[in-house]
Amino acid sequence: MNFASATYLIFLVLTYVAYWRLGTRERQNALLAFCSYLFYGWWDPRFCLLMIASTFVDYYCALGIGKSTNTAVRKSLVAVSLVANLGLLAFFKYFNFFQDSLIAAVGNLGIELEPFALSIILPVGISFYTFQTLSYTIDVYRKQLEPTRTFIDYVVYVSFFPQLVAGPIERGSRMMPQLLEARVFEKDNVVMGLQQIVWGLFKKTVIASNIALVVDPLFDDLSIRSGPEIWLGAFCFAVQIYCDFSGYSDIAIGSARLFGIRLMENFACPYFSQSLREFWRRWHISLSTWFRDYLFIPLGGSKVSLWRCHMNLLIVFIVSGLWHGASWNFVIWGAIHGGLLITESTFLKTPTLKLSDSPGGEKLIPSLHSILRMAAVFIVVIIAWVFFRIVELDDAWLAITKMFTDWGKLEFTDMNYSLAIFRGVQIPIFFFAIEWLSRKHEVPFFAFNTDSPVARFIGYTACTFVFWLTMFFKPAIVGEFIYFQF
Repeated sequence: MNFASATYLIFLVLTYVAYWRLGTRERQNALLAFCSYLFYGWWDPRFCLLMIASTFVDYYCALGIGKSTNTAVRKSLVAVSLVANLGLLAFFKYFNFFQDSLIAAVGNLGIELEPFALSIILPVGISFYTFQTLSYTIDVYRKQLEPTRTFIDYVVYVSFFPQLVAGPIERGSRMMPQLLEARVFEKDNVVMGLQQIVWGLFKKTVIASNIALVVDPLFDDLSIRSGPEIWLGAFCFAVQIYCDFSGYSDIAIGSARLFGIRLMENFACPYFSQSLREFWRRWHISLSTWFRDYLFIPLGGSKVSLWRCHMNLLIVFIVSGLWHGASWNFVIWGAIHGGLLITESTFLKTPTLKLSDSPGGEKLIPSLHSILRMAAVFIVVIIAWVFFRIVELDDAWLAITKMFTDWGKLEFTDMNYSLAIFRGVQIPIFFFAIEWLSRKHEVPFFAFNTDSPVARFIGYTACTFVFWLTMFFKPAIVGEFIYFQF
């Protein structure tokens, strides 16, 4: 069920009306559990069996960990959770990748192995809900969270449909208290939820989907593309994947608001970052903080020798790349970011900014130094995105080579030049201008949610206008969200 479809909007409205008519928290949670499995089963009902198996394992493991005072028992139960969850993830997502890599490796030694043919369907969202259930069990083990006693409440935590398929990856310490308390209807939640949904739809359908019409042809046949064309394709893909994924997050967060549930912010204007470190504090925040808390810190974090700290950082980013997909291009993409972060922390003095700080500074027009920093980080990120977008490594290296050697013309021999420039240059510039002006707010419309009736009227009018823009300028085909494949 695509978030950008009329089917989802009808489903959301019907669930919302039934939810607030039920009254009690227990009934509301039961409805959310039912609707979440209906939503997930819309792709393939078999996926539900896998998710309920993961839910059972972690629910009972967490209960056992919470009740036991025996260290060995507690460690055994958390090990069961890790093996069960990571085992399922490894089988469904990485079996063929590991098999092909092993065959290729031993083939270089002159040993031939016959592949074991196995057709595996990757369940939608398995990477996201697996990490969410793991964080719950680990937090209970660390005594940072009390396990919930009611199974249906835990089912909602794992399967809550707005964030089930592509996050944000929530923590039990943040979400469970909301599920265990009575939710009170608030008009502001409805207003802000609808505003965020509209903004997310706009980013997905008007920005990302239109830009995809430029990106896809530019990367289809790299042999006929010049360096400038590939640069444009990489720039457009950077905008596409950001608007596609953050658009999903906005729809998810906005949908959750309608039910009185607050999900964590997942993006905070990452392309205005002045360092790669800041970029990763603003990009896919729920995943980057997950790896920080459950992998980087357990490995020793930064409280070890400098060499060991750098190795920890590189391991985290290689694993992060592999999390995105069972392919070597994702591993290389992660390794590039890890290596550049190590280089940055070693040789460059970068500003230390909090997530709450305004990206790019407080001024409307930033200093030249800030502009150069933002441009440098953005260019580095764009180059790395090439390995994310192009699966075949030979093609990825060809694209990188042409970007720095083939300085031919920007011709678009097989595309409408004016339309390509509009979609690939003018739309992104328009979007970035809006994002820069509203960068202090999670959603641009929130800037008008004040006590002033005039400001609120302007905000409501702008939201309505953007909604109609979304209906008018969306392309004929709006594809699935990119991160659904992960």
